[in-house]
Amino acid sequence: MTIDGIILSSIIDELQDKLTNGRVQKINQINKHLLIFTIYSTKNYKLLISSDSQAPRIHITNKDFQNPQTPTNFAMLLRKHLNNSRIKEIKQNKLDRTVVIYFETRNELGIQVDRKLSVDLMGKHSNIVLQDENNKVLDAITRVSHDMSRVRAIYPGTIFENFDTDKIDIYDKKPSLKDLDIPDNMQAFKIFYTYITGFSPVIGREIAYQSNIDPKMPYGSLYNLDIEKLDISLHNIIDLIREKDYAPNLIYRNGSILNFYALNLTHLGNDVKYYDSISDVLDEYYIVNTNDDSLNQSRNSV
Repeated sequence: MTIDGIILSSIIDELQDKLTNGRVQKINQINKHLLIFTIYSTKNYKLLISSDSQAPRIHITNKDFQNPQTPTNFAMLLRKHLNNSRIKEIKQNKLDRTVVIYFETRNELGIQVDRKLSVDLMGKHSNIVLQDENNKVLDAITRVSHDMSRVRAIYPGTIFENFDTDKIDIYDKKPSLKDLDIPDNMQAFKIFYTYITGFSPVIGREIAYQSNIDPKMPYGSLYNLDIEKLDISLHNIIDLIREKDYAPNLIYRNGSILNFYALNLTHLGNDVKYYDSISDVLDEYYIVNTNDDSLNQSRNSV
C-alpha cells in the first residue's frame, strides 16, 4: 500500500494543525532516503520524511532512529538553511502527492528569508528538494541530471516547480462520469484514478463497491442507473475529503495488517482498527511493512 492523494490530504491536515509556527530544532538524515526533523510546537515532534521508492511518506513519528555519526552533505545544508527556522505553512498541490513546507528563517547576514522544502511522493520519482524563495534548487536528497530525466532535472541552480496535471481537481468541481470521455472498455474502478487527481485503485474499488457494481465491469456495459450510483458514491467521497472528515484506520486480515487508509474502506471487510491520528496509523503500518534497516532499533523495542 502506498500513500495516495487522499491519505496525503489527511496527513497535511494533521501536520498543519500540529506543526504550523513550530521551530526546527534538529535535522538528521538517517539513511540515503530518510530525514527526521525535530520541531518544537508546544512540545517536540519528530517529522519523518522519506523518499524511499518502496515507502515514500511524510508524517509525525514516535519511533526512535539511530542517527549516523557523520552527517551527510545534504543534512548539513538543511541545517544551515533551516535550523531554528519557523514553519509558516504546509501545503499539498491540489490533491496530488506533493507537499511543500514553507519556512521563514534568517541568512548569515541576519536578513529574513524564505525557504521551501518540496516533497514528491511519487514512487521511483520520489524526492526531497530544498529551494529558495524563487524556486531555485539549493540541493536535493537525490540529484537528477538531464541524462537521467529529459522531463525534469533536479540539481543545484535549476528551477523546480510542481507539474500541472490535466486530471480533475475535486476542489474545483464534482465530476459526473457522463461528462468524461471514457472508453467503453475501461473497467469501472479504473475510471476514478485515471481521471481524478489523487485517487488510487483502492478508492476506485471502494466507490464501485458502495455502488453495488462489479469494479471490473466495462464502462460501456453500465446502465444509466449504474452511472448515477457511481456518481453518488463518488460525490460522497469528495464531500468527506472537502470536509476533512477522515477516519484513519488499519485494516486487518487473518490477524495481520492488510492495508491502511484515511477513509473507511468497506470493500476490504470489517476487521478495522481506527485511530485519532493518521501519523499513528503510518507508524504502526511501516514498522511492520518496510525493509528499512534504520527501523531495526524501533522494531526491537516493540
